[in-house]
Amino acid sequence: SVIVIGFDLLVGYSGPDARVTQALGEAYVSSGRLKEAEQVFIDLSLRQPAEAYHRYNLALVEARLGKNDMAEGAYLRAVELDPAFSDARYNLALLYIRNRDLPKALTQLEEAVRLKEDPDYLVNYGVVLREMKRLPASQAVLERALTLDPDNTLALNNLGITYYLAGNKADAQKAFTDVLNVAPEDATARSFLSKITSEPLPSPTPVGPMDRPGSVKRPPSP
Repeated sequence: SVIVIGFDLLVGYSGPDARVTQALGEAYVSSGRLKEAEQVFIDLSLRQPAEAYHRYNLALVEARLGKNDMAEGAYLRAVELDPAFSDARYNLALLYIRNRDLPKALTQLEEAVRLKEDPDYLVNYGVVLREMKRLPASQAVLERALTLDPDNTLALNNLGITYYLAGNKADAQKAFTDVLNVAPEDATARSFLSKITSEPLPSPTPVGPMDRPGSVKRPPSP
């Protein structure tokens, strides 16, 4: 069951009920009090060390505080506790992408996509494959994302860039045109279409990663 308690009553709670402590951590995150949230999720991780959600929530906060090494450790512990925790793998991959550690990002994205074919996962998977010069694989993954979400403009833009880098200007032009059919003011698509029909870009700027804002998660109710 979900406990609903006013923020003023939550602040300073130090009792034994982990659900109330969880709600306190969520309230701190929502109000931007990340240092307090960090301490709450450290406390929950120590009190319930087998609960992957506490490590995941701690990692989210650590990443927002710029503590990337600590965030990595917390995400790794979360997936160690729950290997099927796809969102933890996805967010860990985003952390690796920001640090330009593409091989590690690829490993986590491959597993996340195996667990759940989420369009966001697939877009970033395709971006990493392209950055690693694996253009046919990138194209296939981005096309798969569009079968799940045909109007996903980030997937379309990235597919267009992948086509462009592969020298397939006709399909690139179609992908960027499809973007404008959904979002007529999309700057990326407009820029690439202009260059495709005039002077080609020597080295296009990639789009991505899609950094979906993470939100804290509650452990399943017993």
